[in-house]
Amino acid sequence: METHHFIAWICLIHLSVFCVLLLLKKDNRYANRMLAIFMAGLAYGHLNHILVFNQIAWQIFYINELVFVIPFFMGPAFLQYTACMTGAKIPWRKQLGLHLSPLLIIAPYYLSFFSDSPESLRIYYENSLTTQPLSNNLMIGFMTAQLTIYMLWSLRILPRADREVAVNTDLGWLRWFIKGWLIICFVIVPLLIILTSTNAEALFVLTSGISSAMYFFLFIKAVSTGGRTFETNRIRMQERARVSRLVYEDLGTEIRQISELSESLKKQLTADNEHTLRKIADQTSWLNEKLRQWTGQLNKNQSQESANMPN
Repeated sequence: METHHFIAWICLIHLSVFCVLLLLKKDNRYANRMLAIFMAGLAYGHLNHILVFNQIAWQIFYINELVFVIPFFMGPAFLQYTACMTGAKIPWRKQLGLHLSPLLIIAPYYLSFFSDSPESLRIYYENSLTTQPLSNNLMIGFMTAQLTIYMLWSLRILPRADREVAVNTDLGWLRWFIKGWLIICFVIVPLLIILTSTNAEALFVLTSGISSAMYFFLFIKAVSTGGRTFETNRIRMQERARVSRLVYEDLGTEIRQISELSESLKKQLTADNEHTLRKIADQTSWLNEKLRQWTGQLNKNQSQESANMPN
């Protein structure tokens, strides 16, 4: 176990440093704080391994067992990170029950350890070095299912946000990261649960590999992504798209109604008023053409701003 112990320390240090860098990044963006929470969940998993390897987990089980509590914040944190990067809005209050429902399982599981004797806790953690308890595997499966929901939610936000601003911003790396996590959730974790039911060593090997891959990928991409300017530009682009859509829909509808009224009046009025109606129709057509030009120019400027946005 000495090799696994060393690797766990390396992963814990790297992930912790990464979290600090995210928090200290320029302007201390809200998005970076959300990503730091996500990465802290991975870091805590390695802290759990270290406590178990050192055979002190049973003495501070109330700290060690937080490894099954903190990950339930990873999904919401990552969803909010994706929302910040795309300018999307998540209706947290409307769906508060959905986000808090995991507590119905987390709380009883966590509190159950307080009723165990120190000796039973010591034996429990000693055995977990060779085979993972069924309760742990069930919690891992439940955590994975919850994280999968938020990853799919995040993946759905990305193309929808691009449609709203009528451009494709450079967040392809985030889409690939989410897809990678979905592969982990659907393939790696089920395999992990099967393997650790007879050999706990697989847990220490696979989690270290997953953490290392996620760390290096996000260190290159997330830290290098633009600061608050990125978010500000994205929000401004969304607002312009919204204004453009509203102007075209509202004014366009009014102009079309005026044109229709003019056509209907032509059939009712005398020849003396046809000239006036024709002028109204011509003016309406001119306004409609100007409206298309304005909205087209607005979208063009928006696309140019997108191309100049920092990656």
